[in-house]
Amino acid sequence: MTGDQELEKNKDGDTVMQEDTGYESTAHIVKSIAIEKVYVHPLVLLSVVDHYNRVAKDTKKRSVGILLGERRKGGVIEATNSFAVPFEEDEKNTSIWFLDHSYLENMYRMFKKVNAREKIIGWYHTGPRLRESDMDIHTLVSEYCESLGNQAVLVICEVKPKDVGLPVHAYKAVEDVSDTKGATSAHMTQSKPVFLNLPTEVGATEAEEIGVEHLLRDVKDATVSSLSSEVGEMVTGLKGLRIRLMEIKGYLDAVVAGKMPVNNDIIKNLQDIFSLLPNLNMEHVVSSFAMETNDMMISVYVASLVRSVVSLHSLIENKEVNRMLQGHVHGSSQVTWYPEYPGESASSIEICNGGFGFSVIRSNNGLVVLVGHGFQSPLPGIGSVEPVVGVAIGFDQIYYVKLIDDIECEIYRVTVTSPESICAPHVRTTAPLHVRTLPRIKSIAAGESHCAMVTHDGRVFQYGEKSSGEEVDIGCTVVHVCCGSHHTVALSKDGQVWTWGDSLRGQCGRGIRESAPGVVDFGPVKMRHIAAGSSFTLSCSDTGDVYSWGTNAEGALGQSFEGVSSAYEPMLVDFFGVDGRDVVKLAAGSSHALALTANGVVYGFGSNRFGQLGVGQHVTKTHTPIQIGLQKTCHDVAAGWWHSVFVTEA
Repeated sequence: MTGDQELEKNKDGDTVMQEDTGYESTAHIVKSIAIEKVYVHPLVLLSVVDHYNRVAKDTKKRSVGILLGERRKGGVIEATNSFAVPFEEDEKNTSIWFLDHSYLENMYRMFKKVNAREKIIGWYHTGPRLRESDMDIHTLVSEYCESLGNQAVLVICEVKPKDVGLPVHAYKAVEDVSDTKGATSAHMTQSKPVFLNLPTEVGATEAEEIGVEHLLRDVKDATVSSLSSEVGEMVTGLKGLRIRLMEIKGYLDAVVAGKMPVNNDIIKNLQDIFSLLPNLNMEHVVSSFAMETNDMMISVYVASLVRSVVSLHSLIENKEVNRMLQGHVHGSSQVTWYPEYPGESASSIEICNGGFGFSVIRSNNGLVVLVGHGFQSPLPGIGSVEPVVGVAIGFDQIYYVKLIDDIECEIYRVTVTSPESICAPHVRTTAPLHVRTLPRIKSIAAGESHCAMVTHDGRVFQYGEKSSGEEVDIGCTVVHVCCGSHHTVALSKDGQVWTWGDSLRGQCGRGIRESAPGVVDFGPVKMRHIAAGSSFTLSCSDTGDVYSWGTNAEGALGQSFEGVSSAYEPMLVDFFGVDGRDVVKLAAGSSHALALTANGVVYGFGSNRFGQLGVGQHVTKTHTPIQIGLQKTCHDVAAGWWHSVFVTEA
């Protein structure tokens, strides 16, 4: 520095050189801006990890990129953004390397258009440690750091950290001055650039914290409890504390041995730390710690017991259900034949859509028989005195109708209290419960927790699902009704299909979630039969075409492609339309469907996990209708939740 130059401080604390040129004084910033600390934002860490996974994963290469950010007061540098740059180096000779300058400059121009406040503040690489060529790269990058007076920050990001602690380390270049004796015995001063470690923190704005929380929510393992996570975090924290204590011990041992000078700032910080530690030898402190620990441990112990009991209960319940489904309730994958009914023809027998593994057969003389896998038994309390004129089955409930006179009838309900008991000689059910007295019923249907009834004059009444037997006003004459789990379908005299109830999966067929009764749009096409599965609906037109809508779980809609998860409007089942088969009746279970044609052939589609389609165990589901080999002319079909029933000629 000449005598005509002097150093001053500007308002930001930067060192400024004043040069006397004999004219008006000018000022320019020299390379002496103080950098004291580096804040790294989460976006930088995410970008570095993404860059490493794309370029250098499972290799010995390292990823190199440029850091963008701002300078704050007090010498704080905030790295808020980054971008990758093409970089190659010779693995054998690290002094040979290549960094694409043109790419760097073009990318920086694009980033500057987005946020002009973000300047180049340095560079990063994935380390995990410093290399010989880093100083040369650092010197090159410094030329782009005009906002820092051509000083740069190097941040090493450990993508796969081995030690506990922050995976980032920041450095800046400083001149290391040393005295050497030359050939003439004169003392010479030499300097060379070296890296100086800087304090580093990971910080984030409020918006960044919210974004990181959402990312962690997506990658969090749902099988790991919060308690396990908290314990793991405590263990990690204790490991980090141990490392720091070992570093402190190493420093103090070196000071005592005279290998390092005493640093008063470090000693002062250690004294503050020790002063903040509680005195654990005091009786009330020991008692407080013991009480707090005992309270925590008893909560953990009780929570573990409750969790174990709940898990055991769920395991036993699941095992029982699987035993019923795979054992003797739903175990048949082929058609099972029941004995013939003496004096009864196929046309005089009515079968009802079944429930959880059972169905009901009603003859014209009012006899009601409960049938399951290879057995039949009269249902207690039904058909013993007055003949039953109508039966409907829900999941585990049976509704039946008995006539009082030619004008009125009574509705009763029984519940199968133990579904697995239907395979025993005596079925366990509740006593018949009188539901309501209504005008004479023409047909009745039941869902999972409700039933619907049609009177002889075409009115609809509903019981359950927040209804206690009130009339459903749909403004037309109804001839048939059926129920899904939580929705109801009615067929009017003029061939229109009405739906109401839950339509979360599109089972109401009107494109919206609507609970009020409404008409499904088929245009000029008239319907002649309807069926309702758990969360889907079927109808067949007067020309024999089949339409389906609702959930397509396991192919329940009979569509030829598997990409449809739910249909919110009717879709034509193409198989029947193409081959011209005339469907006259439909039946639907939980996730399978049956279609009976005019010539007595039955087709099925959907789930066959429990053999409900009767086509063998090699087929678990089918998205297209397949023929069921009954080998006899079929007159009637019905479907339970996971089984099917057919009536044929003897």
